[in-house]
Amino acid sequence: MKKIKTNLTKKQEQLLEDFICYKEEEEVSENTLAAYRVSIRLFLDFTGDEITKRKVLDYKKMLVESKSPKTVNARLTAVNEFLRRNKMDDLRVKTLKIQQKHFVLNVPNDEEYEKLLKYFPEEKVVAGTALVATILTKPGEVEFVGERGMGTTNWANYTEKPDEKTQALMAELKKANFNPSLKDDFMGTLMAKVVFNSVVNTLCTMFEITMGEYAAFDKADELSRQLIDEAYDVCERAGVQLVNTRAEELESVNYVSKVGCPHHYPSMYQDMSHNRPVEVDYINGYFVKLGRQYNYEAKTHNFVTNLVHLAETTRQNRSVK
Repeated sequence: MKKIKTNLTKKQEQLLEDFICYKEEEEVSENTLAAYRVSIRLFLDFTGDEITKRKVLDYKKMLVESKSPKTVNARLTAVNEFLRRNKMDDLRVKTLKIQQKHFVLNVPNDEEYEKLLKYFPEEKVVAGTALVATILTKPGEVEFVGERGMGTTNWANYTEKPDEKTQALMAELKKANFNPSLKDDFMGTLMAKVVFNSVVNTLCTMFEITMGEYAAFDKADELSRQLIDEAYDVCERAGVQLVNTRAEELESVNYVSKVGCPHHYPSMYQDMSHNRPVEVDYINGYFVKLGRQYNYEAKTHNFVTNLVHLAETTRQNRSVK
C-alpha cells in the first residue's frame, strides 16, 4: 500500500497506534488494519489535535466532494469506529445511503422499499429484527419457543430520525415483552441480524443441532468469531456501520444460544428438515458476493455455504432411498 504523507503530532500518533492495537486485539485482518490506519491518519491530519463535530462534518463533506460513495462510507465507518473507541460517540456521523441492491433475503431489498415508499412516506417506515425463537407449525400459526420475555428486538426508522409515533410503538412492544431497542442506523440494524444468522443458523443446520448444543461445544466461540470477523471485514469495506462491536456480536450469539433459546433449532434447519430450500446463499453466500465487490474473499463463509448445501443434498438423497 502506498505510504500516506501526513503531519501528525505525537498525541495524534499515539491515538492512532492505540486504535490500531485495539483493532489487532479484535483480530481483524491485516488488510483491514491497513485500511483503518490510512483512514484514521487522513482524518487526524484533517482535524488537527482538537476533534469537533464541525470538523467531522467538514471532513465528511470533503470526502463526498472528492471520493466515490463506496470510499466515503469505508472512510466514515473507520472514523466512527475510532470515535466510538475514544468515547466521542456524539461526534459520529451518518454514512451515505447508496442505492444498490445489496440487501439479502432476510432483509427487504431496494425494490421492496421502493414499493413501500409509493404508499407510505419515509417517516412512516420502520424496520425491525427479532432474536425470538419460533416455529411455524402451519400457515398463520407460530409457536414461541423459550421462556416469556426472553426474546429481543431491534428497530430503526428508515429516516434514522425517530419521532413520537416511533416511541409509542416501542412502548407497545415493551408491554408485549418484545424487549425493543431503538437504533439510529437503519442499515447497520438490519445487517446485524444477518451476521447473527450467518453463525447460528448455518452451523446448527449443518450438524442438525440446537443452538444450546452448539454453544456447549468448547470451540464454539472460535468458530463464531471467525465467521463474525469475516462478516465485519466485508461490511466495513462496504461502508456498513454495524450496531454492535465484534465482541458484542459474539456476546449476543452466546446469550441467545445459551440463555434465550438453547432448545431451539434455527429456521434454516427447519427448512432443511422439511426438504425446503435453505437460504444460506442469501446469508453466508451474501457476504461472499459482497466481499468480492471490494476484492475481499470471505473464504470461511464460502466454505460453510458449500457445506450446508452438502448437508442439504445428503439429506435429500437419503430421503429418496
